[in-house]
Amino acid sequence: AVAIVWHRYVSTQAGIYPTATRIASFAFRIGLLLLSLLSSLLFLANQLDRPQLEAVRQTDLAQLKADKNREIEDLNQRIQQQLDALQKRQQTQESQLAGDYARRIDRLEQQLHAEMSNVVKGQFKGPRYRELERRLNRLQQEQETELQKQANQHEQTFVALQDMLDRKFAKKREQLEKKYQQAYNTLLHKRYDNDERVHASYIVSFLSVARAIIPFQIEPMQFVFAFSLMISLLMELGILVAFDNLTVVLLPALQNQHHQDLETEILRTQVAAKTRQEDIRHSSALDRIIAAAERTSENAASVSKEI
Repeated sequence: AVAIVWHRYVSTQAGIYPTATRIASFAFRIGLLLLSLLSSLLFLANQLDRPQLEAVRQTDLAQLKADKNREIEDLNQRIQQQLDALQKRQQTQESQLAGDYARRIDRLEQQLHAEMSNVVKGQFKGPRYRELERRLNRLQQEQETELQKQANQHEQTFVALQDMLDRKFAKKREQLEKKYQQAYNTLLHKRYDNDERVHASYIVSFLSVARAIIPFQIEPMQFVFAFSLMISLLMELGILVAFDNLTVVLLPALQNQHHQDLETEILRTQVAAKTRQEDIRHSSALDRIIAAAERTSENAASVSKEI
């Protein structure tokens, strides 16, 4: 504002200020105008440039994390499904083996109970009874051994399948982690220039209407730049016009004040010059008086010596 007022005043005083001063004043004024315009443009562009960028980025990162967790959960479910299927088959086999032995033991027990009704001389534990009892005990021991053997085999098979699945899916998990890490890094550096979600809703709405009217495409960033430039120019032109008009109003008063200051300085210089001249004259008169007194004193001294 001061530069505007000063430049207008200097321009009207061409006879007082040299051309170089007026050029320097004009260049300084243009530099300040460009600086102010650039500052306004940077501020407005920063306010309008993808205001929802971080919110959309965080939403995408959260969705990416959810997708990653879902895929990892799918892998875990596929592993668990295979383990559950194996356990189900093993349980079926164990049930079939236990049922087979149960039926065989039940038949022997029925035969043993039937043999108990054959009492000879008060004794039912004859050779046939003892044979059935021996077969029953052996079958029960065999059942326990076979069931334990089958349980051990099933446990070994389960552990082997679990280890195999862990090795198989470990590489898939590693590939999954690498894929999502790359996607995560991509999102962190993504600019979202063509994503309408990051732009102000009113800008997107305005461009939607504009696309239906004008024949060419306008990107949100192009609109932001043009709009910021327009607002900055209007602000700076408003300041320029306001203070130019203010200068026109104040210019006569400024000129009068300046002329008065110049006249005062000229008068002060003249008075100072006259004072200096009087001081010089006074000093010169004193010097002549002193010189005359010295000559008179010398003459008197010489006369005294002659007498």
